[in-house]
Amino acid sequence: MLTLLLVALSAGGVVPLSRGLALAAIWEQPFTSGLILIGGCIWAWRQHRRLRPGGSAAAFHRTVAAELRAGRSLRLAVAGACRHVADLNLVGVARLAESGRPLEEVASKLAHDSRLSSAATALRVASMTGGSVAVVFDALTAEAVDEETLRMEQRALTVQARLSVAIVGGFPLCVLALQLLSGDLKRLIARGPAGVALVTIGVSLLTSGLMAVAWLIRRARR
Repeated sequence: MLTLLLVALSAGGVVPLSRGLALAAIWEQPFTSGLILIGGCIWAWRQHRRLRPGGSAAAFHRTVAAELRAGRSLRLAVAGACRHVADLNLVGVARLAESGRPLEEVASKLAHDSRLSSAATALRVASMTGGSVAVVFDALTAEAVDEETLRMEQRALTVQARLSVAIVGGFPLCVLALQLLSGDLKRLIARGPAGVALVTIGVSLLTSGLMAVAWLIRRARR
């Protein structure tokens, strides 16, 4: 039953598909937990290595500065950075820059990604003044690295709290789903007003608790 619940939650998008199927596999075949753990560690290491240092935004700013110092024009530097940092999906911006469209239009397209709004502003200013902005992109790189480092520290410091919230909030939901699927909830309601009152009180307490936890998490993030 638990395996079917995990598969259903994964198929419905309630939990990530890979995690739900991994939990279901561990539940059915515990000996696979070692292989899944090794695979998870390799995936986490690759993600950490790919995002260091400072993530995709920092890589974009760093590439633009390097291209400018190599003697390329601002237009070609931006196009090269857009194609170099594939995680940002900026192929459309690169095509605009390479096709000779005004830099103002390129900057407007670039600003659609909130992480690159500062780069778009620097591009607009440079298009009007014609000055070198390699130093500006160096500063933007340092800022992006600091922001990514702070974000990673925040995630590391709050992982225990987030895990506790997931367990405390997720376990009652799983129990409620199991009772609903097995028919226990229906039989309890069929017992009369007392059963209906118990179900109503239980669901109300669960809902209010989840709302309180969500409010606390949102307040802490702010």
